[in-house]
Amino acid sequence: MQNLFFNKVKSRAANIIYGSILALSCLAVADTSTLTPWRMMVMVVITLVSVWAARSYAYVIGGELAKGLRAKFSEMRGVFKENIWVLTPAIPLLGVFVLSAAGIISLKAALYLGQWLIIAFLFVTGFWLRRQTKGTFIMSVVDGLIDCSVGVLIVSLKFLLK
Repeated sequence: MQNLFFNKVKSRAANIIYGSILALSCLAVADTSTLTPWRMMVMVVITLVSVWAARSYAYVIGGELAKGLRAKFSEMRGVFKENIWVLTPAIPLLGVFVLSAAGIISLKAALYLGQWLIIAFLFVTGFWLRRQTKGTFIMSVVDGLIDCSVGVLIVSLKFLLK
């Protein structure tokens, strides 16, 4: 039973990290001169939902090919349900873009805030995952830093390409 729990934790954390990197990539390529806060949010959500659906469908097809049998609806639903964690990074971004749409912060500030929120999200996810697997505090911090360094790299590439 414990192995099943850790497999679910690892799968969810992997999906959250994957979704965070995708959301951050969307923010990195965003052009504030042509986008509104709502269009930015729609772009992020459509990207994450598309990847969620494609990833889940690919897992279902892979399972069918491996077993040589059609997947049952309940199995397909389970795969889609497990992979839904890839949508998690859209939650904090929604708040940031609502603030921008309300005129509280500019879209440019919303993009920067969103990028750093996602980077922090990556750190927390890496840290939390290592703590769940009985890692030491130092190991957890190192894992969090490794995860958020991917986000910092994506943000850095944006500045290098401008």
